[in-house]
Amino acid sequence: KGLTNEEMGEVAQTMMERIKEFKTKREMEKWATDNAAGFDLLEDSDRQKLKVAYRDRLEEFAGDVPQVKGGKK
Repeated sequence: KGLTNEEMGEVAQTMMERIKEFKTKREMEKWATDNAAGFDLLEDSDRQKLKVAYRDRLEEFAGDVPQVKGGKK
C-alpha cells in the first residue's frame, strides 16, 4: 500500500528539514543522489518546494566560499 497524501506531506517536510541541516554542498548533493527515487514519489507541489529549498541551500553554500583578501602594504 502506498503512502497517503498526508504521509507524503510529512515525508516532504522531513526532507525540507534535512536540506537545512547539511553542513557541506557535497554532503547535500550525495543525499539528493541517494534519495532521487524518493523525490519522484512526492506530489508535484511538494517536489517543487523541495527543489526551491535545495536550490536556495546551494546558493547559501556558494556564499560560504572564502574570499581571498589582499594583504595590506
